[in-house]
Amino acid sequence: RQCLGRLAKRSNGPGASGKHLARSRPVGCFSPAAPFELTTCRQAEEAIEAVRRSVEEGQPYALAFLDVRLPPGPDGVWTARRIRQLDPEINIVIVTGLGEVSAERIARHVPPADKLFYIQKPFQAQEIIQFAIALGAKWQLENRLHESYRELEGRVEQRAAELVRVNAELTRDIEERHRAEQALRESERRLRRQYRALMDLAHSQTLKGQDLRAALRELTEAAARTLDVERVAVWLYDSAGGAVARCHDRYDGRSGTHTEGRTLALSDNPEYFQALEDIRALAAHDVRTDPRMQAFAEEFEGPAGVTSRLDAPIRVGGRTVGVVCHEHTGPARRWTLDQQSFAGSIADFVALAIEACERKRRDEALTQLRRAVEQSIDGIAVVDRGETLLFANRAWAEMHGYPPCELAGSDLRIFHTAEQFQNEVRPLLSGVESTGSRQGEVGHVRRDGTVVPTWMTVSLLKDENDRPMGFLAIARDITEQKRAEERGTQLEEQLRRAQKMEAIGRLAGGVAHDFNNMLMAILGCSEFLLASLPDDEPLRREVE
Repeated sequence: RQCLGRLAKRSNGPGASGKHLARSRPVGCFSPAAPFELTTCRQAEEAIEAVRRSVEEGQPYALAFLDVRLPPGPDGVWTARRIRQLDPEINIVIVTGLGEVSAERIARHVPPADKLFYIQKPFQAQEIIQFAIALGAKWQLENRLHESYRELEGRVEQRAAELVRVNAELTRDIEERHRAEQALRESERRLRRQYRALMDLAHSQTLKGQDLRAALRELTEAAARTLDVERVAVWLYDSAGGAVARCHDRYDGRSGTHTEGRTLALSDNPEYFQALEDIRALAAHDVRTDPRMQAFAEEFEGPAGVTSRLDAPIRVGGRTVGVVCHEHTGPARRWTLDQQSFAGSIADFVALAIEACERKRRDEALTQLRRAVEQSIDGIAVVDRGETLLFANRAWAEMHGYPPCELAGSDLRIFHTAEQFQNEVRPLLSGVESTGSRQGEVGHVRRDGTVVPTWMTVSLLKDENDRPMGFLAIARDITEQKRAEERGTQLEEQLRRAQKMEAIGRLAGGVAHDFNNMLMAILGCSEFLLASLPDDEPLRREVE
């Protein structure tokens, strides 16, 4: 290491030759003794090798002083060009004499111009120092600028990469949002369609009537149209323990036809029917891979060509009574949650239709029963265990002389005297509680106080848990029967008297007949005796 000032002192003036390479250190002011790391080379190859090593070591030179004439090797211009190739950032100062090489030739061979300088011999040491200081500072500033530029470029690249990443994320977000919006629009379209279908079904009078077949047809058509499936079928379990499912309606959307009557044994696919007990809807997105659908594989591979199926159990009173099957053909279809919910709603409507039909039948049966009870000639009453009248038909009210509207809530004692209630009614009710039913003759008291004899049949009423809850009493007015019995008794007495007189007459006739027979023998003998006696015979008068 040498001070550049010492190099200047060793200079041989205008005729000096050689190459001087300087590594710049930071300088804060102009000073003839400003420190540099100085390398002196005698020939071109030595200078080129020094530059190569400095670049490899990461400690490049700030500037190089090159003499144009470097005998016996290559000249300074060739050396400068090679150095520039190794280190594009180095500042090169060409030291030349008057008229040795033109500046244009040097600039053409050693670009760029902003890093190429000239100094003409003879020169002063202070000029070299000034060149070194100025170009070293320039080199340092350029390095800092390049570093700043590289740092900025790195930041820009990092920022650009970040922007690219953010842009990619934003693009993905936009695409996802677009897909979500499309899915939302599609979901909204489906929901509107499902809502309209459910509202139409809710206002349908067919589902509220007694025609279950018509109700099922309307439901299967609405389900096929709303879910855009080829077929919809309603299967109901039979009443004999649910061992067989029977198809009550199967709608084919392509042909617009309805069929029914097929049966399916539940034991053929227990896994499928067991799964229906625990879920709202069974969504088989691909029936070929769904283990619950394996029992139907042959059917799916046939002309039906079912690829996806959505089934919903039908529950009535908390008990599964059947299933609604929605069958899709073509590419496998993934059922959405709203579609699964809609399938469950269709199953609920089937349950409502079944309940409506059963309710209509029950209502009709109750109407017939009520009509029969009201039109019965026997009095019928329902009494709770507290001996309060809950219901009485018209015959019961007329039997006791009360308007029907006044009897509900009355005490049972108003229909009996205290003696009747204690001796007849109480034992009858006690016997009913122990045996379940009892019959017997019980006296009743009308509103006007007259007594009405009745023949009563009393049965024990029980709730769904087989616990006693009251009594059913059927009373028949036997007043006419009693009168008939009395008349019959009188007639029987008269008959007995007549029969007695007839017997006496018959006895008297028999006695008279026997007496007449005896008398005929006596008279005959007497006549024969009289005929044999003379007229003057004293015995003749006795015989006569």
